Amino acid sequence: MKRFSKKFYCNDLNLFKQKLLEWSNTFSTSVFLNSNNYGNNNYECICAVGIESCIPFTLKNSTSKLDDYIENINDWVFGYINYDLKNEIEDLNTTGKNNFHLPNLFFFQPKKIWIIHSDCIEALYLNDVYFEEDWNNINSFELKSSPKKAFPFFEGLISNGGTSRVSAMSKGRSFFKRYSETETPDKPEPMIRKYSSINVT
Repeated sequence: MKRFSKKFYCNDLNLFKQKLLEWSNTFSTSVFLNSNNYGNNNYECICAVGIESCIPFTLKNSTSKLDDYIENINDWVFGYINYDLKNEIEDLNTTGKNNFHLPNLFFFQPKKIWIIHSDCIEALYLNDVYFEEDWNNINSFELKSSPKKAFPFFEGLISNGGTSRVSAMSKGRSFFKRYSETETPDKPEPMIRKYSSINVT
């Protein structure tokens, strides 16, 4: 699927990142992935908001459904994998009480994506009408406190009736790697592939 693309520039990428996070919190479903200035990664930050489509609630054959969903939409996909997915993959059972009734995985195709690169900010939209309006809305946010110099390591805030910490999710194939609060991997490498986009000037 082709997305419309537009690039923006600002003098303080860190300040914009903080405002982008605040803006993303106004959506019922959002993902905020931050590389925390690690290495030479071209993706300093990826923010995805709004649901264009999503995988239906699933407790069985979830990985096959996810593969089919990703292949059908051929676009950026973000989401999370539930701990209980292990029961589908291995001969295991969860004995604890399920109080949340979450799907074994949830992935969605966002309406809007913002990417902070090292030298610019890129917006990828399914509709090219709202670029300037959203750019102005994001920059108009007033932060309650001074912007932090760094985010926690590679923290993804996924909001879909709750908040979870996960690593980046790929496009094209599902990818999941979780780290504990104290663990920091030597080389975290999110799997990201580019799809075609339409540049808008």
